Amino acid sequence: MLVKKAVVFFIGLEGNPRLNCGQAVAQAFKEKFGLSNDFITALDSTGYGKAPEGVCGALYAAQIILCQIGNAKTKEIFKTFSDHAGSVYCSDIRKLRKVSCVGCVKKAASILNAVQLSEKK
Repeated sequence: MLVKKAVVFFIGLEGNPRLNCGQAVAQAFKEKFGLSNDFITALDSTGYGKAPEGVCGALYAAQIILCQIGNAKTKEIFKTFSDHAGSVYCSDIRKLRKVSCVGCVKKAASILNAVQLSEKK
C-alpha cells in the first residue's frame, strides 16, 4: 500500500501534486514515521540526481528516514538497491536503463516498508 502511495505521489495521480522521487517516498511514509512537512519540503533539492554525491533521490530519502528512526541498516539498503538498479547513483541508473525512476521509487519504498515491518516485530 505505501509503495503504491509513493508512486502516486511521484507521478501526481489521484489529485496529488507531482513530487520528486525523494519527496514521494517521504510523503508516502509521512504518517508511519512521523515525518514533518518541513522534512518533505527540504527534499525538494534532492530529486533528478541532485542528492548528495549524485545518489538516487528516492534512495537518499529512504536512507535519511532510516537514520531518523535510528535504524543502522543503511549500508544494507544501499546494497539491496544497487543490486536491483545496477547502481545507487542517479546518472548511472539512467544510463543503464535497467530500472526507471518509478522503479527506483518503488524499490526505495519497498525497502522502507520492509524495514518498518521488521522493526515492528
